[in-house]
Amino acid sequence: MIPDNIIKELNQAFLDFTNHSDTLSKNIGDSISNIDVKIREIITKRIPQILRAVFDEAHYKIKGSIGQGRQTASPWVAIMDKDITTSTQEGVYIVFLVEKNFKGVYITLGQGTTKATDDDIINLREKVRSSLKLDSHFLQINSDKVDVADARYLKSLIYSYPWDLGTIENKSEILEEYKKAYKKYKGTFYNNGIPDPSDNDDPYQILIENFKKIHAQNPFNGFEELYKWKLISLCQGKSNIEIAGIISKNHRNLLYSLDASSLNRTILASEDSKNKFSIILDQLFDESADLGARLVQFRKSVKESWPEEKNLPNGNRSASVFLACKYPQKYTFCIKHRVFLPLCKYLGETEDPGPNFYPKFMNLIQPLVEKISADQELKDMIEESTKGNLQSDPLTAQTIIYTTLFHDTINVDEAEDDSDASNMIPPKFEPTQKIFFGTPGGGKSYRVKKFIEEERGAKDRYFRVTFHPDTDYASFVGSYKPIMKGNEITYEYVPQVFTRAYIAAWNDQEHEYFIDIEEINRGNCAQIFGDLFQLLDRKSDTGLSEYPVKADADLCNYLTNAVDEDGNPILKNKDGIEKNELRLPANLSIVATMNTSDQSLFPMDSAFKRRWDWEYVPSTFKEEDNYNITIGNKTYKWHKFLKEVNDKIKDVTDSEDKQMGAYFIKRNVDEEAFKSKVMYYLWSEICKEEYKTQNNFFRYKVKDNDQIIEKEFTFNELYPDGAKLLIGFMKYLKVKPVEQAEEDEEEDSEDE
Repeated sequence: MIPDNIIKELNQAFLDFTNHSDTLSKNIGDSISNIDVKIREIITKRIPQILRAVFDEAHYKIKGSIGQGRQTASPWVAIMDKDITTSTQEGVYIVFLVEKNFKGVYITLGQGTTKATDDDIINLREKVRSSLKLDSHFLQINSDKVDVADARYLKSLIYSYPWDLGTIENKSEILEEYKKAYKKYKGTFYNNGIPDPSDNDDPYQILIENFKKIHAQNPFNGFEELYKWKLISLCQGKSNIEIAGIISKNHRNLLYSLDASSLNRTILASEDSKNKFSIILDQLFDESADLGARLVQFRKSVKESWPEEKNLPNGNRSASVFLACKYPQKYTFCIKHRVFLPLCKYLGETEDPGPNFYPKFMNLIQPLVEKISADQELKDMIEESTKGNLQSDPLTAQTIIYTTLFHDTINVDEAEDDSDASNMIPPKFEPTQKIFFGTPGGGKSYRVKKFIEEERGAKDRYFRVTFHPDTDYASFVGSYKPIMKGNEITYEYVPQVFTRAYIAAWNDQEHEYFIDIEEINRGNCAQIFGDLFQLLDRKSDTGLSEYPVKADADLCNYLTNAVDEDGNPILKNKDGIEKNELRLPANLSIVATMNTSDQSLFPMDSAFKRRWDWEYVPSTFKEEDNYNITIGNKTYKWHKFLKEVNDKIKDVTDSEDKQMGAYFIKRNVDEEAFKSKVMYYLWSEICKEEYKTQNNFFRYKVKDNDQIIEKEFTFNELYPDGAKLLIGFMKYLKVKPVEQAEEDEEEDSEDE
């Protein structure tokens, strides 16, 4: 049961929130920026933190919202199973809802309403109730008694119960009941875990029945599977080389990207190569020979025919694609080894054939294929969903396995197995090297934090550093420094971010670690990384660095000999310094942020740039971040100002690089803060060089002899008192004070 102290904390937090019911009732759904941030953070931070003691972060995402805009006027705290949903817009989740009068709370099992029609919401609600058949006093189905602001919330509620804030009695039992109900929903409708059929159950039939439930609710569980049926349809009646050409253009993620590139660049590049490959495919397609023997010969023949090519489409996965497209009624696409092993466990198979498992996979799914062939209801469902494309029972079997049991373990970009290393299992982690770039204040650091903590689940396993012009190899990797020990000065090797992350990742191969570099382009990357930049090339099959580099003598000595306070080696896994060489492990990723507006002192060279993926972070606007700008006795809205001034920046610079992001300011600002933060940036980065030209938008509007004229001004003219200039500046930008904007809006409404 849940400890009483946690229930007490939870009740007290909700009480502290509902004590502000008067303030909340005036502002929720309209002007939430007028609600003190401390009140908002009870819902958005404090209560989610308390609930994390009950729902572990590895499996659940917990989010609270004060109620944003007129569409969602009810504050809520949602608990989402990550296998089911990570967005409150869709899926089923536990959610605490605050009463319409903001004086009470309900606990509910509800569903997202944003992406569903009313009929969909009601149908799912009734389907879940009839399927789970739960009988508990705390799981009430009469939502008419629930008094919340949003009518669609009421329709979405599967179960609900009043959460009495005046007592902790039964609260632990109530929360446990909802947790159990949620788990039963998952087991019934999603079944992401490995099911445990009894001796009398048919494991293949369980898969089919689970798939039917899921597919009826959401075809293919929301996955884009149609392309596989389109691909096998396109290949029917085609020659070997025509099939290869179609696969090269339509494979999506069925081929590893480097193998697909090799297929296009090398094998299909000339008539001679095409002829050689056609003969090799003839051997692969020869049904008179054993499948395992054909796969071995296929790998060998392709490798011998193109010995200089590093990445070749000749592994089990690639062979399965060619076979499935040639004979779709007999073969299907190969699953990953790390998906195959749980399938074996589910079916009670104990022998692991290693990476060359495709023949065994095909044998294991044959009973499933036979059941599919005899199940007309299932076949009709698939035919309707695949829109008249060629039907394939083996492909249906493979799809059932993916979408019912293992979709949360699939990584479509993972490298295929290397059958030359017969005992090797594909890497557990696929390393990321990505730079998130965008305008200043655009939310890059927030995006990185979300990527690491939520998308990759490495909340407490990343090491952060900010680059600047004085950052060098020693401050990034480590060096000897003087250390006071008693009255004596000694020199010890002091590891920095890179080395600390490197050690942590090698010592703990079960978890993913990150290095987070902020403002990467403000430092001299060539100087900071030195030879280490070669480590950024990763092997596709293992995730390790392709080219190890010799550790410098000081670092090598530290990694080899240093011990902790208990006398244990600092680097426990000596693979990290094998042969005195460094190599990044697969579970160590590196991400970075970069401002597009920075006039970097040290541009990155192309050799360094090409080793990174790049993701643009657009500036997004959230109503709760629409801060007030107070100038004199007038108040302006940040988002309106930002839109107008960013348009000016783009006109002047012919680029979006110097535009400001939504988070350039992070609070309400007065005149002084606005001048020193925003106006200084606009002057120093853009308008200073454009002064006395038409491009300068440091201008204000004033009356002169009953005429409105524009005049230029400089940043220095804003001091000591710049209120009049700034108000004129806002007029020039056509940014109206809040009061005037609201009056204009009311007039427009009356006109309508």
